[in-house]
Amino acid sequence: GVQRAADRTLEAMRRLKLSDIGQVQELLLEFEGEPPGSYLVDLFDRVLQHEVEAERGIIDAAIALNDVTSVNHPPPYLSGSPQLQDVVQRTLAQNSKRLCLKISEEFPVTFGDLIRIKVPTVPAPAQEDAAIPNGEAAPAAPQTALAPVRTGEVRLVLTPVCDLQRGDAPNVLMLVGEVRTLDRSAWRYGPDTRTPAVLVDGELRWIAWKLKHVDTFAWKDLRDGLADGSVEIIGRLREAHALEVQQRMLSGLGRVGLVAPMPATFPVEVNIQTLAANGTARDLAVPDLALGAVCYVGRDKDGKPVARLVMTEGACDGIEEALAAIPEDLIAPGARAPVKHMIETGELRRALEAGLDVSKTVEKLRSPKNGWSSIPAKAGTHEVPQLGQVAWNFTPPATAISGNEQKKSGVLISIRDANPSRAVGEAAVVAEALDDAANVDGELKTA
Repeated sequence: GVQRAADRTLEAMRRLKLSDIGQVQELLLEFEGEPPGSYLVDLFDRVLQHEVEAERGIIDAAIALNDVTSVNHPPPYLSGSPQLQDVVQRTLAQNSKRLCLKISEEFPVTFGDLIRIKVPTVPAPAQEDAAIPNGEAAPAAPQTALAPVRTGEVRLVLTPVCDLQRGDAPNVLMLVGEVRTLDRSAWRYGPDTRTPAVLVDGELRWIAWKLKHVDTFAWKDLRDGLADGSVEIIGRLREAHALEVQQRMLSGLGRVGLVAPMPATFPVEVNIQTLAANGTARDLAVPDLALGAVCYVGRDKDGKPVARLVMTEGACDGIEEALAAIPEDLIAPGARAPVKHMIETGELRRALEAGLDVSKTVEKLRSPKNGWSSIPAKAGTHEVPQLGQVAWNFTPPATAISGNEQKKSGVLISIRDANPSRAVGEAAVVAEALDDAANVDGELKTA
């Protein structure tokens, strides 16, 4: 079983590309002061742990060892997947098959367990022939004995393991969190406390923890709920991550030597245009652009979100060759200088190979009226103030570009989500903008 787990782990390591590692190093490790080799050893140590936990023979042997009280055994170790978000969730949560291995027969939950309480169903309206007599109260809707719950809520067990195993805790301490859909807009780093990737009902989600929302459940209510199915254990966070959440809740202390979440990747489609002689946008013929590209979303040293566009080597070559093949008289007069600059210096190619910073472009998703952000030139001049412009999920107007705007439009790069269902929609943009406008100096403002 261990050999099979090791083989799966090795396969995951080999499928993680050097380009992925390079982006992880640049977006995360350099300002953390951690070498990539040490980080990857820590990462795949947890990946191997996940795969070991998936071996039924190991779990069965561990269940049998529960009867041998004089034997102490170390916890197993885990595996991964080529998708970065999936790798992250495996480092944060134990394999679901391990949940059948009880920590204690008397106390059914342990530190790090994710508890979900089923929302009570409201009874159907009474039939006309079963009307309630006057003066009698209508039957109340079913209630759970544990706590009022809302759809999408989960609770994290934070009572120390020793207290749970010894029965020292009369009640179980739990922190409330909200399960949310994982998409590009959600994969952002900030001051909040979150589990960035976890499997819930077989789907990859993330959990926003509400540090001020704490519950305590009596053991009897918890046991009864688990017995009648109104309460279920849907997962278990690894000790290091559960401890991080616990410490933030209790004292506000940050992580100490814990593996940071990896940057997320999202597939995108890219279209590149130049300005024709009359100033209208014209598509650049680059066949390799059809293969798509990837956007990495990570953070900088200040914790602010960073997004980078990365293309294949063939696409970078094709863009440079296509620009060089355009006759000068077919390019808008104002755009000729930046195009010539890109051909002679290769600056655009280098930017695309290293990962083009499109962080400001993501912020522009809030402004559908003008979604363009500049692609700066390293040594900008009056003739070449910038290489071009880039936009994300933005449909530019069909009108011609004229005057000084041509100097800023050597190339026009349009990015679109490969999966439209995960795109940031107008409703989400408006909601976020209203949230920002509502909170000024810590006070809630109303329009």
